[in-house]
Amino acid sequence: MTSLVAIGAEVSDADLDARTEDVRLDDLASIIYTSGTTGRPKGAMLTHRNLVEHSANIRLDPDFGGFVAGQTRVLLFLPLAHVFARLAMVLALYSGSVIGYTANHKTLVDDLAQFKPTWMPLVPRVFETIYNRADTSMHGIKKVLFRWSAKVAREMSRAQEAGGPATGLKARYAIADRLVLGKIRALLGGHLEYVLAGGAKLTPNIGHYFRGLGLTVMQGYGLTETTAAVIGTPEKNQVMGTVGRPIAGCAIKVDADGEILAKGVGLFAGYWNAADATAQVMHDGWFATGDLGEVVDGNVIITGRKKELLVLSSGKNIQPAVLEDFLRSHPAIQDSVVVGDGRHFVSAMVTLDPVLLPAWLAAHDLPEMDLETASVNEKVREAHWPRHRRRQRAGVARGGDQGVPHPPARVHRGPRRGDGVAEDPPRRGHGALRGRGRVDLRQEEARLTARSLTPP
Repeated sequence: MTSLVAIGAEVSDADLDARTEDVRLDDLASIIYTSGTTGRPKGAMLTHRNLVEHSANIRLDPDFGGFVAGQTRVLLFLPLAHVFARLAMVLALYSGSVIGYTANHKTLVDDLAQFKPTWMPLVPRVFETIYNRADTSMHGIKKVLFRWSAKVAREMSRAQEAGGPATGLKARYAIADRLVLGKIRALLGGHLEYVLAGGAKLTPNIGHYFRGLGLTVMQGYGLTETTAAVIGTPEKNQVMGTVGRPIAGCAIKVDADGEILAKGVGLFAGYWNAADATAQVMHDGWFATGDLGEVVDGNVIITGRKKELLVLSSGKNIQPAVLEDFLRSHPAIQDSVVVGDGRHFVSAMVTLDPVLLPAWLAAHDLPEMDLETASVNEKVREAHWPRHRRRQRAGVARGGDQGVPHPPARVHRGPRRGDGVAEDPPRRGHGALRGRGRVDLRQEEARLTARSLTPP
């Protein structure tokens, strides 16, 4: 950091002004390529307006901006190539949050203790890893206490959503907090108040645990093309299992076929050198997300991908996301993909988690083994899924040379960017849901200019 400051000292104010004076809000700021899991990768063009105006709307929206109000600190763990992390960084710069960076999950606990963030953007897999690592590292009475406290935390979260906890639950929670929950908050730095979940589905079970831990869990739904979250769960009146409602300056609606359409301040400028691809996803100013959803009591629930349905030979339609999310909830499984289109049954390929596997093996009195050995070990397979549950859920394919890639490889059928699973049919043709009115950037520019003249 010292050398970086020294290099910056050599840049004069005149040079800095010359570099920035010609930049306009609608100029191209970044090209982020989509994953290409449903076709060739396409470069989504994001403008300065997309990033700055979206950040301004999030910060000034009273339902969403509390996590960047006042003296805040954010620890960025996600790669900045991801639009979620990119927007979080710009939002932190815009709001004045102190930013810390860490790229190694092995030092995350130490980094949390040292940096003491007040908010963090995370993908659901990190939530699951934190919980599963704590569970698998404990034995005997400590494991019993941890699982009991986790149960109480979930009960408290559900009670808060239902109107408030009863006296008995308050008493149990006070004991759980003193014995376990408070210590876990301390491991997270002791100052963490908000966690932002995005990039994939956060299962309600994990979400309730972290909210019961005392954190405000804010889930978001968006795409690279919408500059990350276009809708999110507000700080108050949250409904776990949904992704909330539109953020200020954004709007969504559910088309007649159940597809979610989005528009707003974060909507991209199109795909780089791909006008035809842009035209395919834009309909009268609305972006076709490819995700299916419904609106229940003003909150959006993502039900799956439009092109991801499996049609069995019997004619039955299967939404694989439900099964994949169930499989990924297992502490020793890193990822899964369900197949079966045109067949009379479904099967699942899974990859084992290299971080949590050793602790899981020890907890089940199994010897140490590498990923390849574990993937074909019958005792591991039987311990993962008892025979009757394997028949009920999905077939588990072997790894190694049987065709299942080991981490860090990932198998995708299509990008799922939302959260929540609904069993009821989606409500279709719903009118547009809109967030609060968009901020006037001219007023914000004056405010930022004034603030920039104030010494830190």
